[in-house]
Amino acid sequence: MLFSQSKFLPVHGYELESGILEILSRAKRSIVICSCEFNSRSDFLLSGKLYEKLNRGCKIRVYGNNYRQLHSLWSSFNSPNLDVNVWNPPAEKSLFHIKAVVVDDTYIYIGSANLSINAMTNSSEWGLTGNSPDIALSLVNYLKELEDSNLFLKLV
Repeated sequence: MLFSQSKFLPVHGYELESGILEILSRAKRSIVICSCEFNSRSDFLLSGKLYEKLNRGCKIRVYGNNYRQLHSLWSSFNSPNLDVNVWNPPAEKSLFHIKAVVVDDTYIYIGSANLSINAMTNSSEWGLTGNSPDIALSLVNYLKELEDSNLFLKLV
């Protein structure tokens, strides 16, 4: 169990940001990232690790809500190995609210935190990391179904 390290909270656990970066470090082939919100590349929580993995040939797929944030992320990395998908809401106020990471179809992060600086430094957030090919497959299959239903638009 991982927890954000908000400077405003007196309680601290195993650091959420470190736990997420730890599973990303294991990536050899692929990373799938789901988050409701993203920062710009310069202050995006995972930017350094993602840049490193893209340069090593890892395929990275990102799913989120905000076109402007996702376009900024996509254009900053400028890599053919990066696939960015923006939520195409089926109804008013519909959000893609999943916060998860899947690495090499095996390692997972699932939690409450958006993968942003704000979530890690100002909020009370939690998450779990682990080795679970079954959970990883379930999430990847769900994302595929959403894509097949035209609920995501690819940025190009």
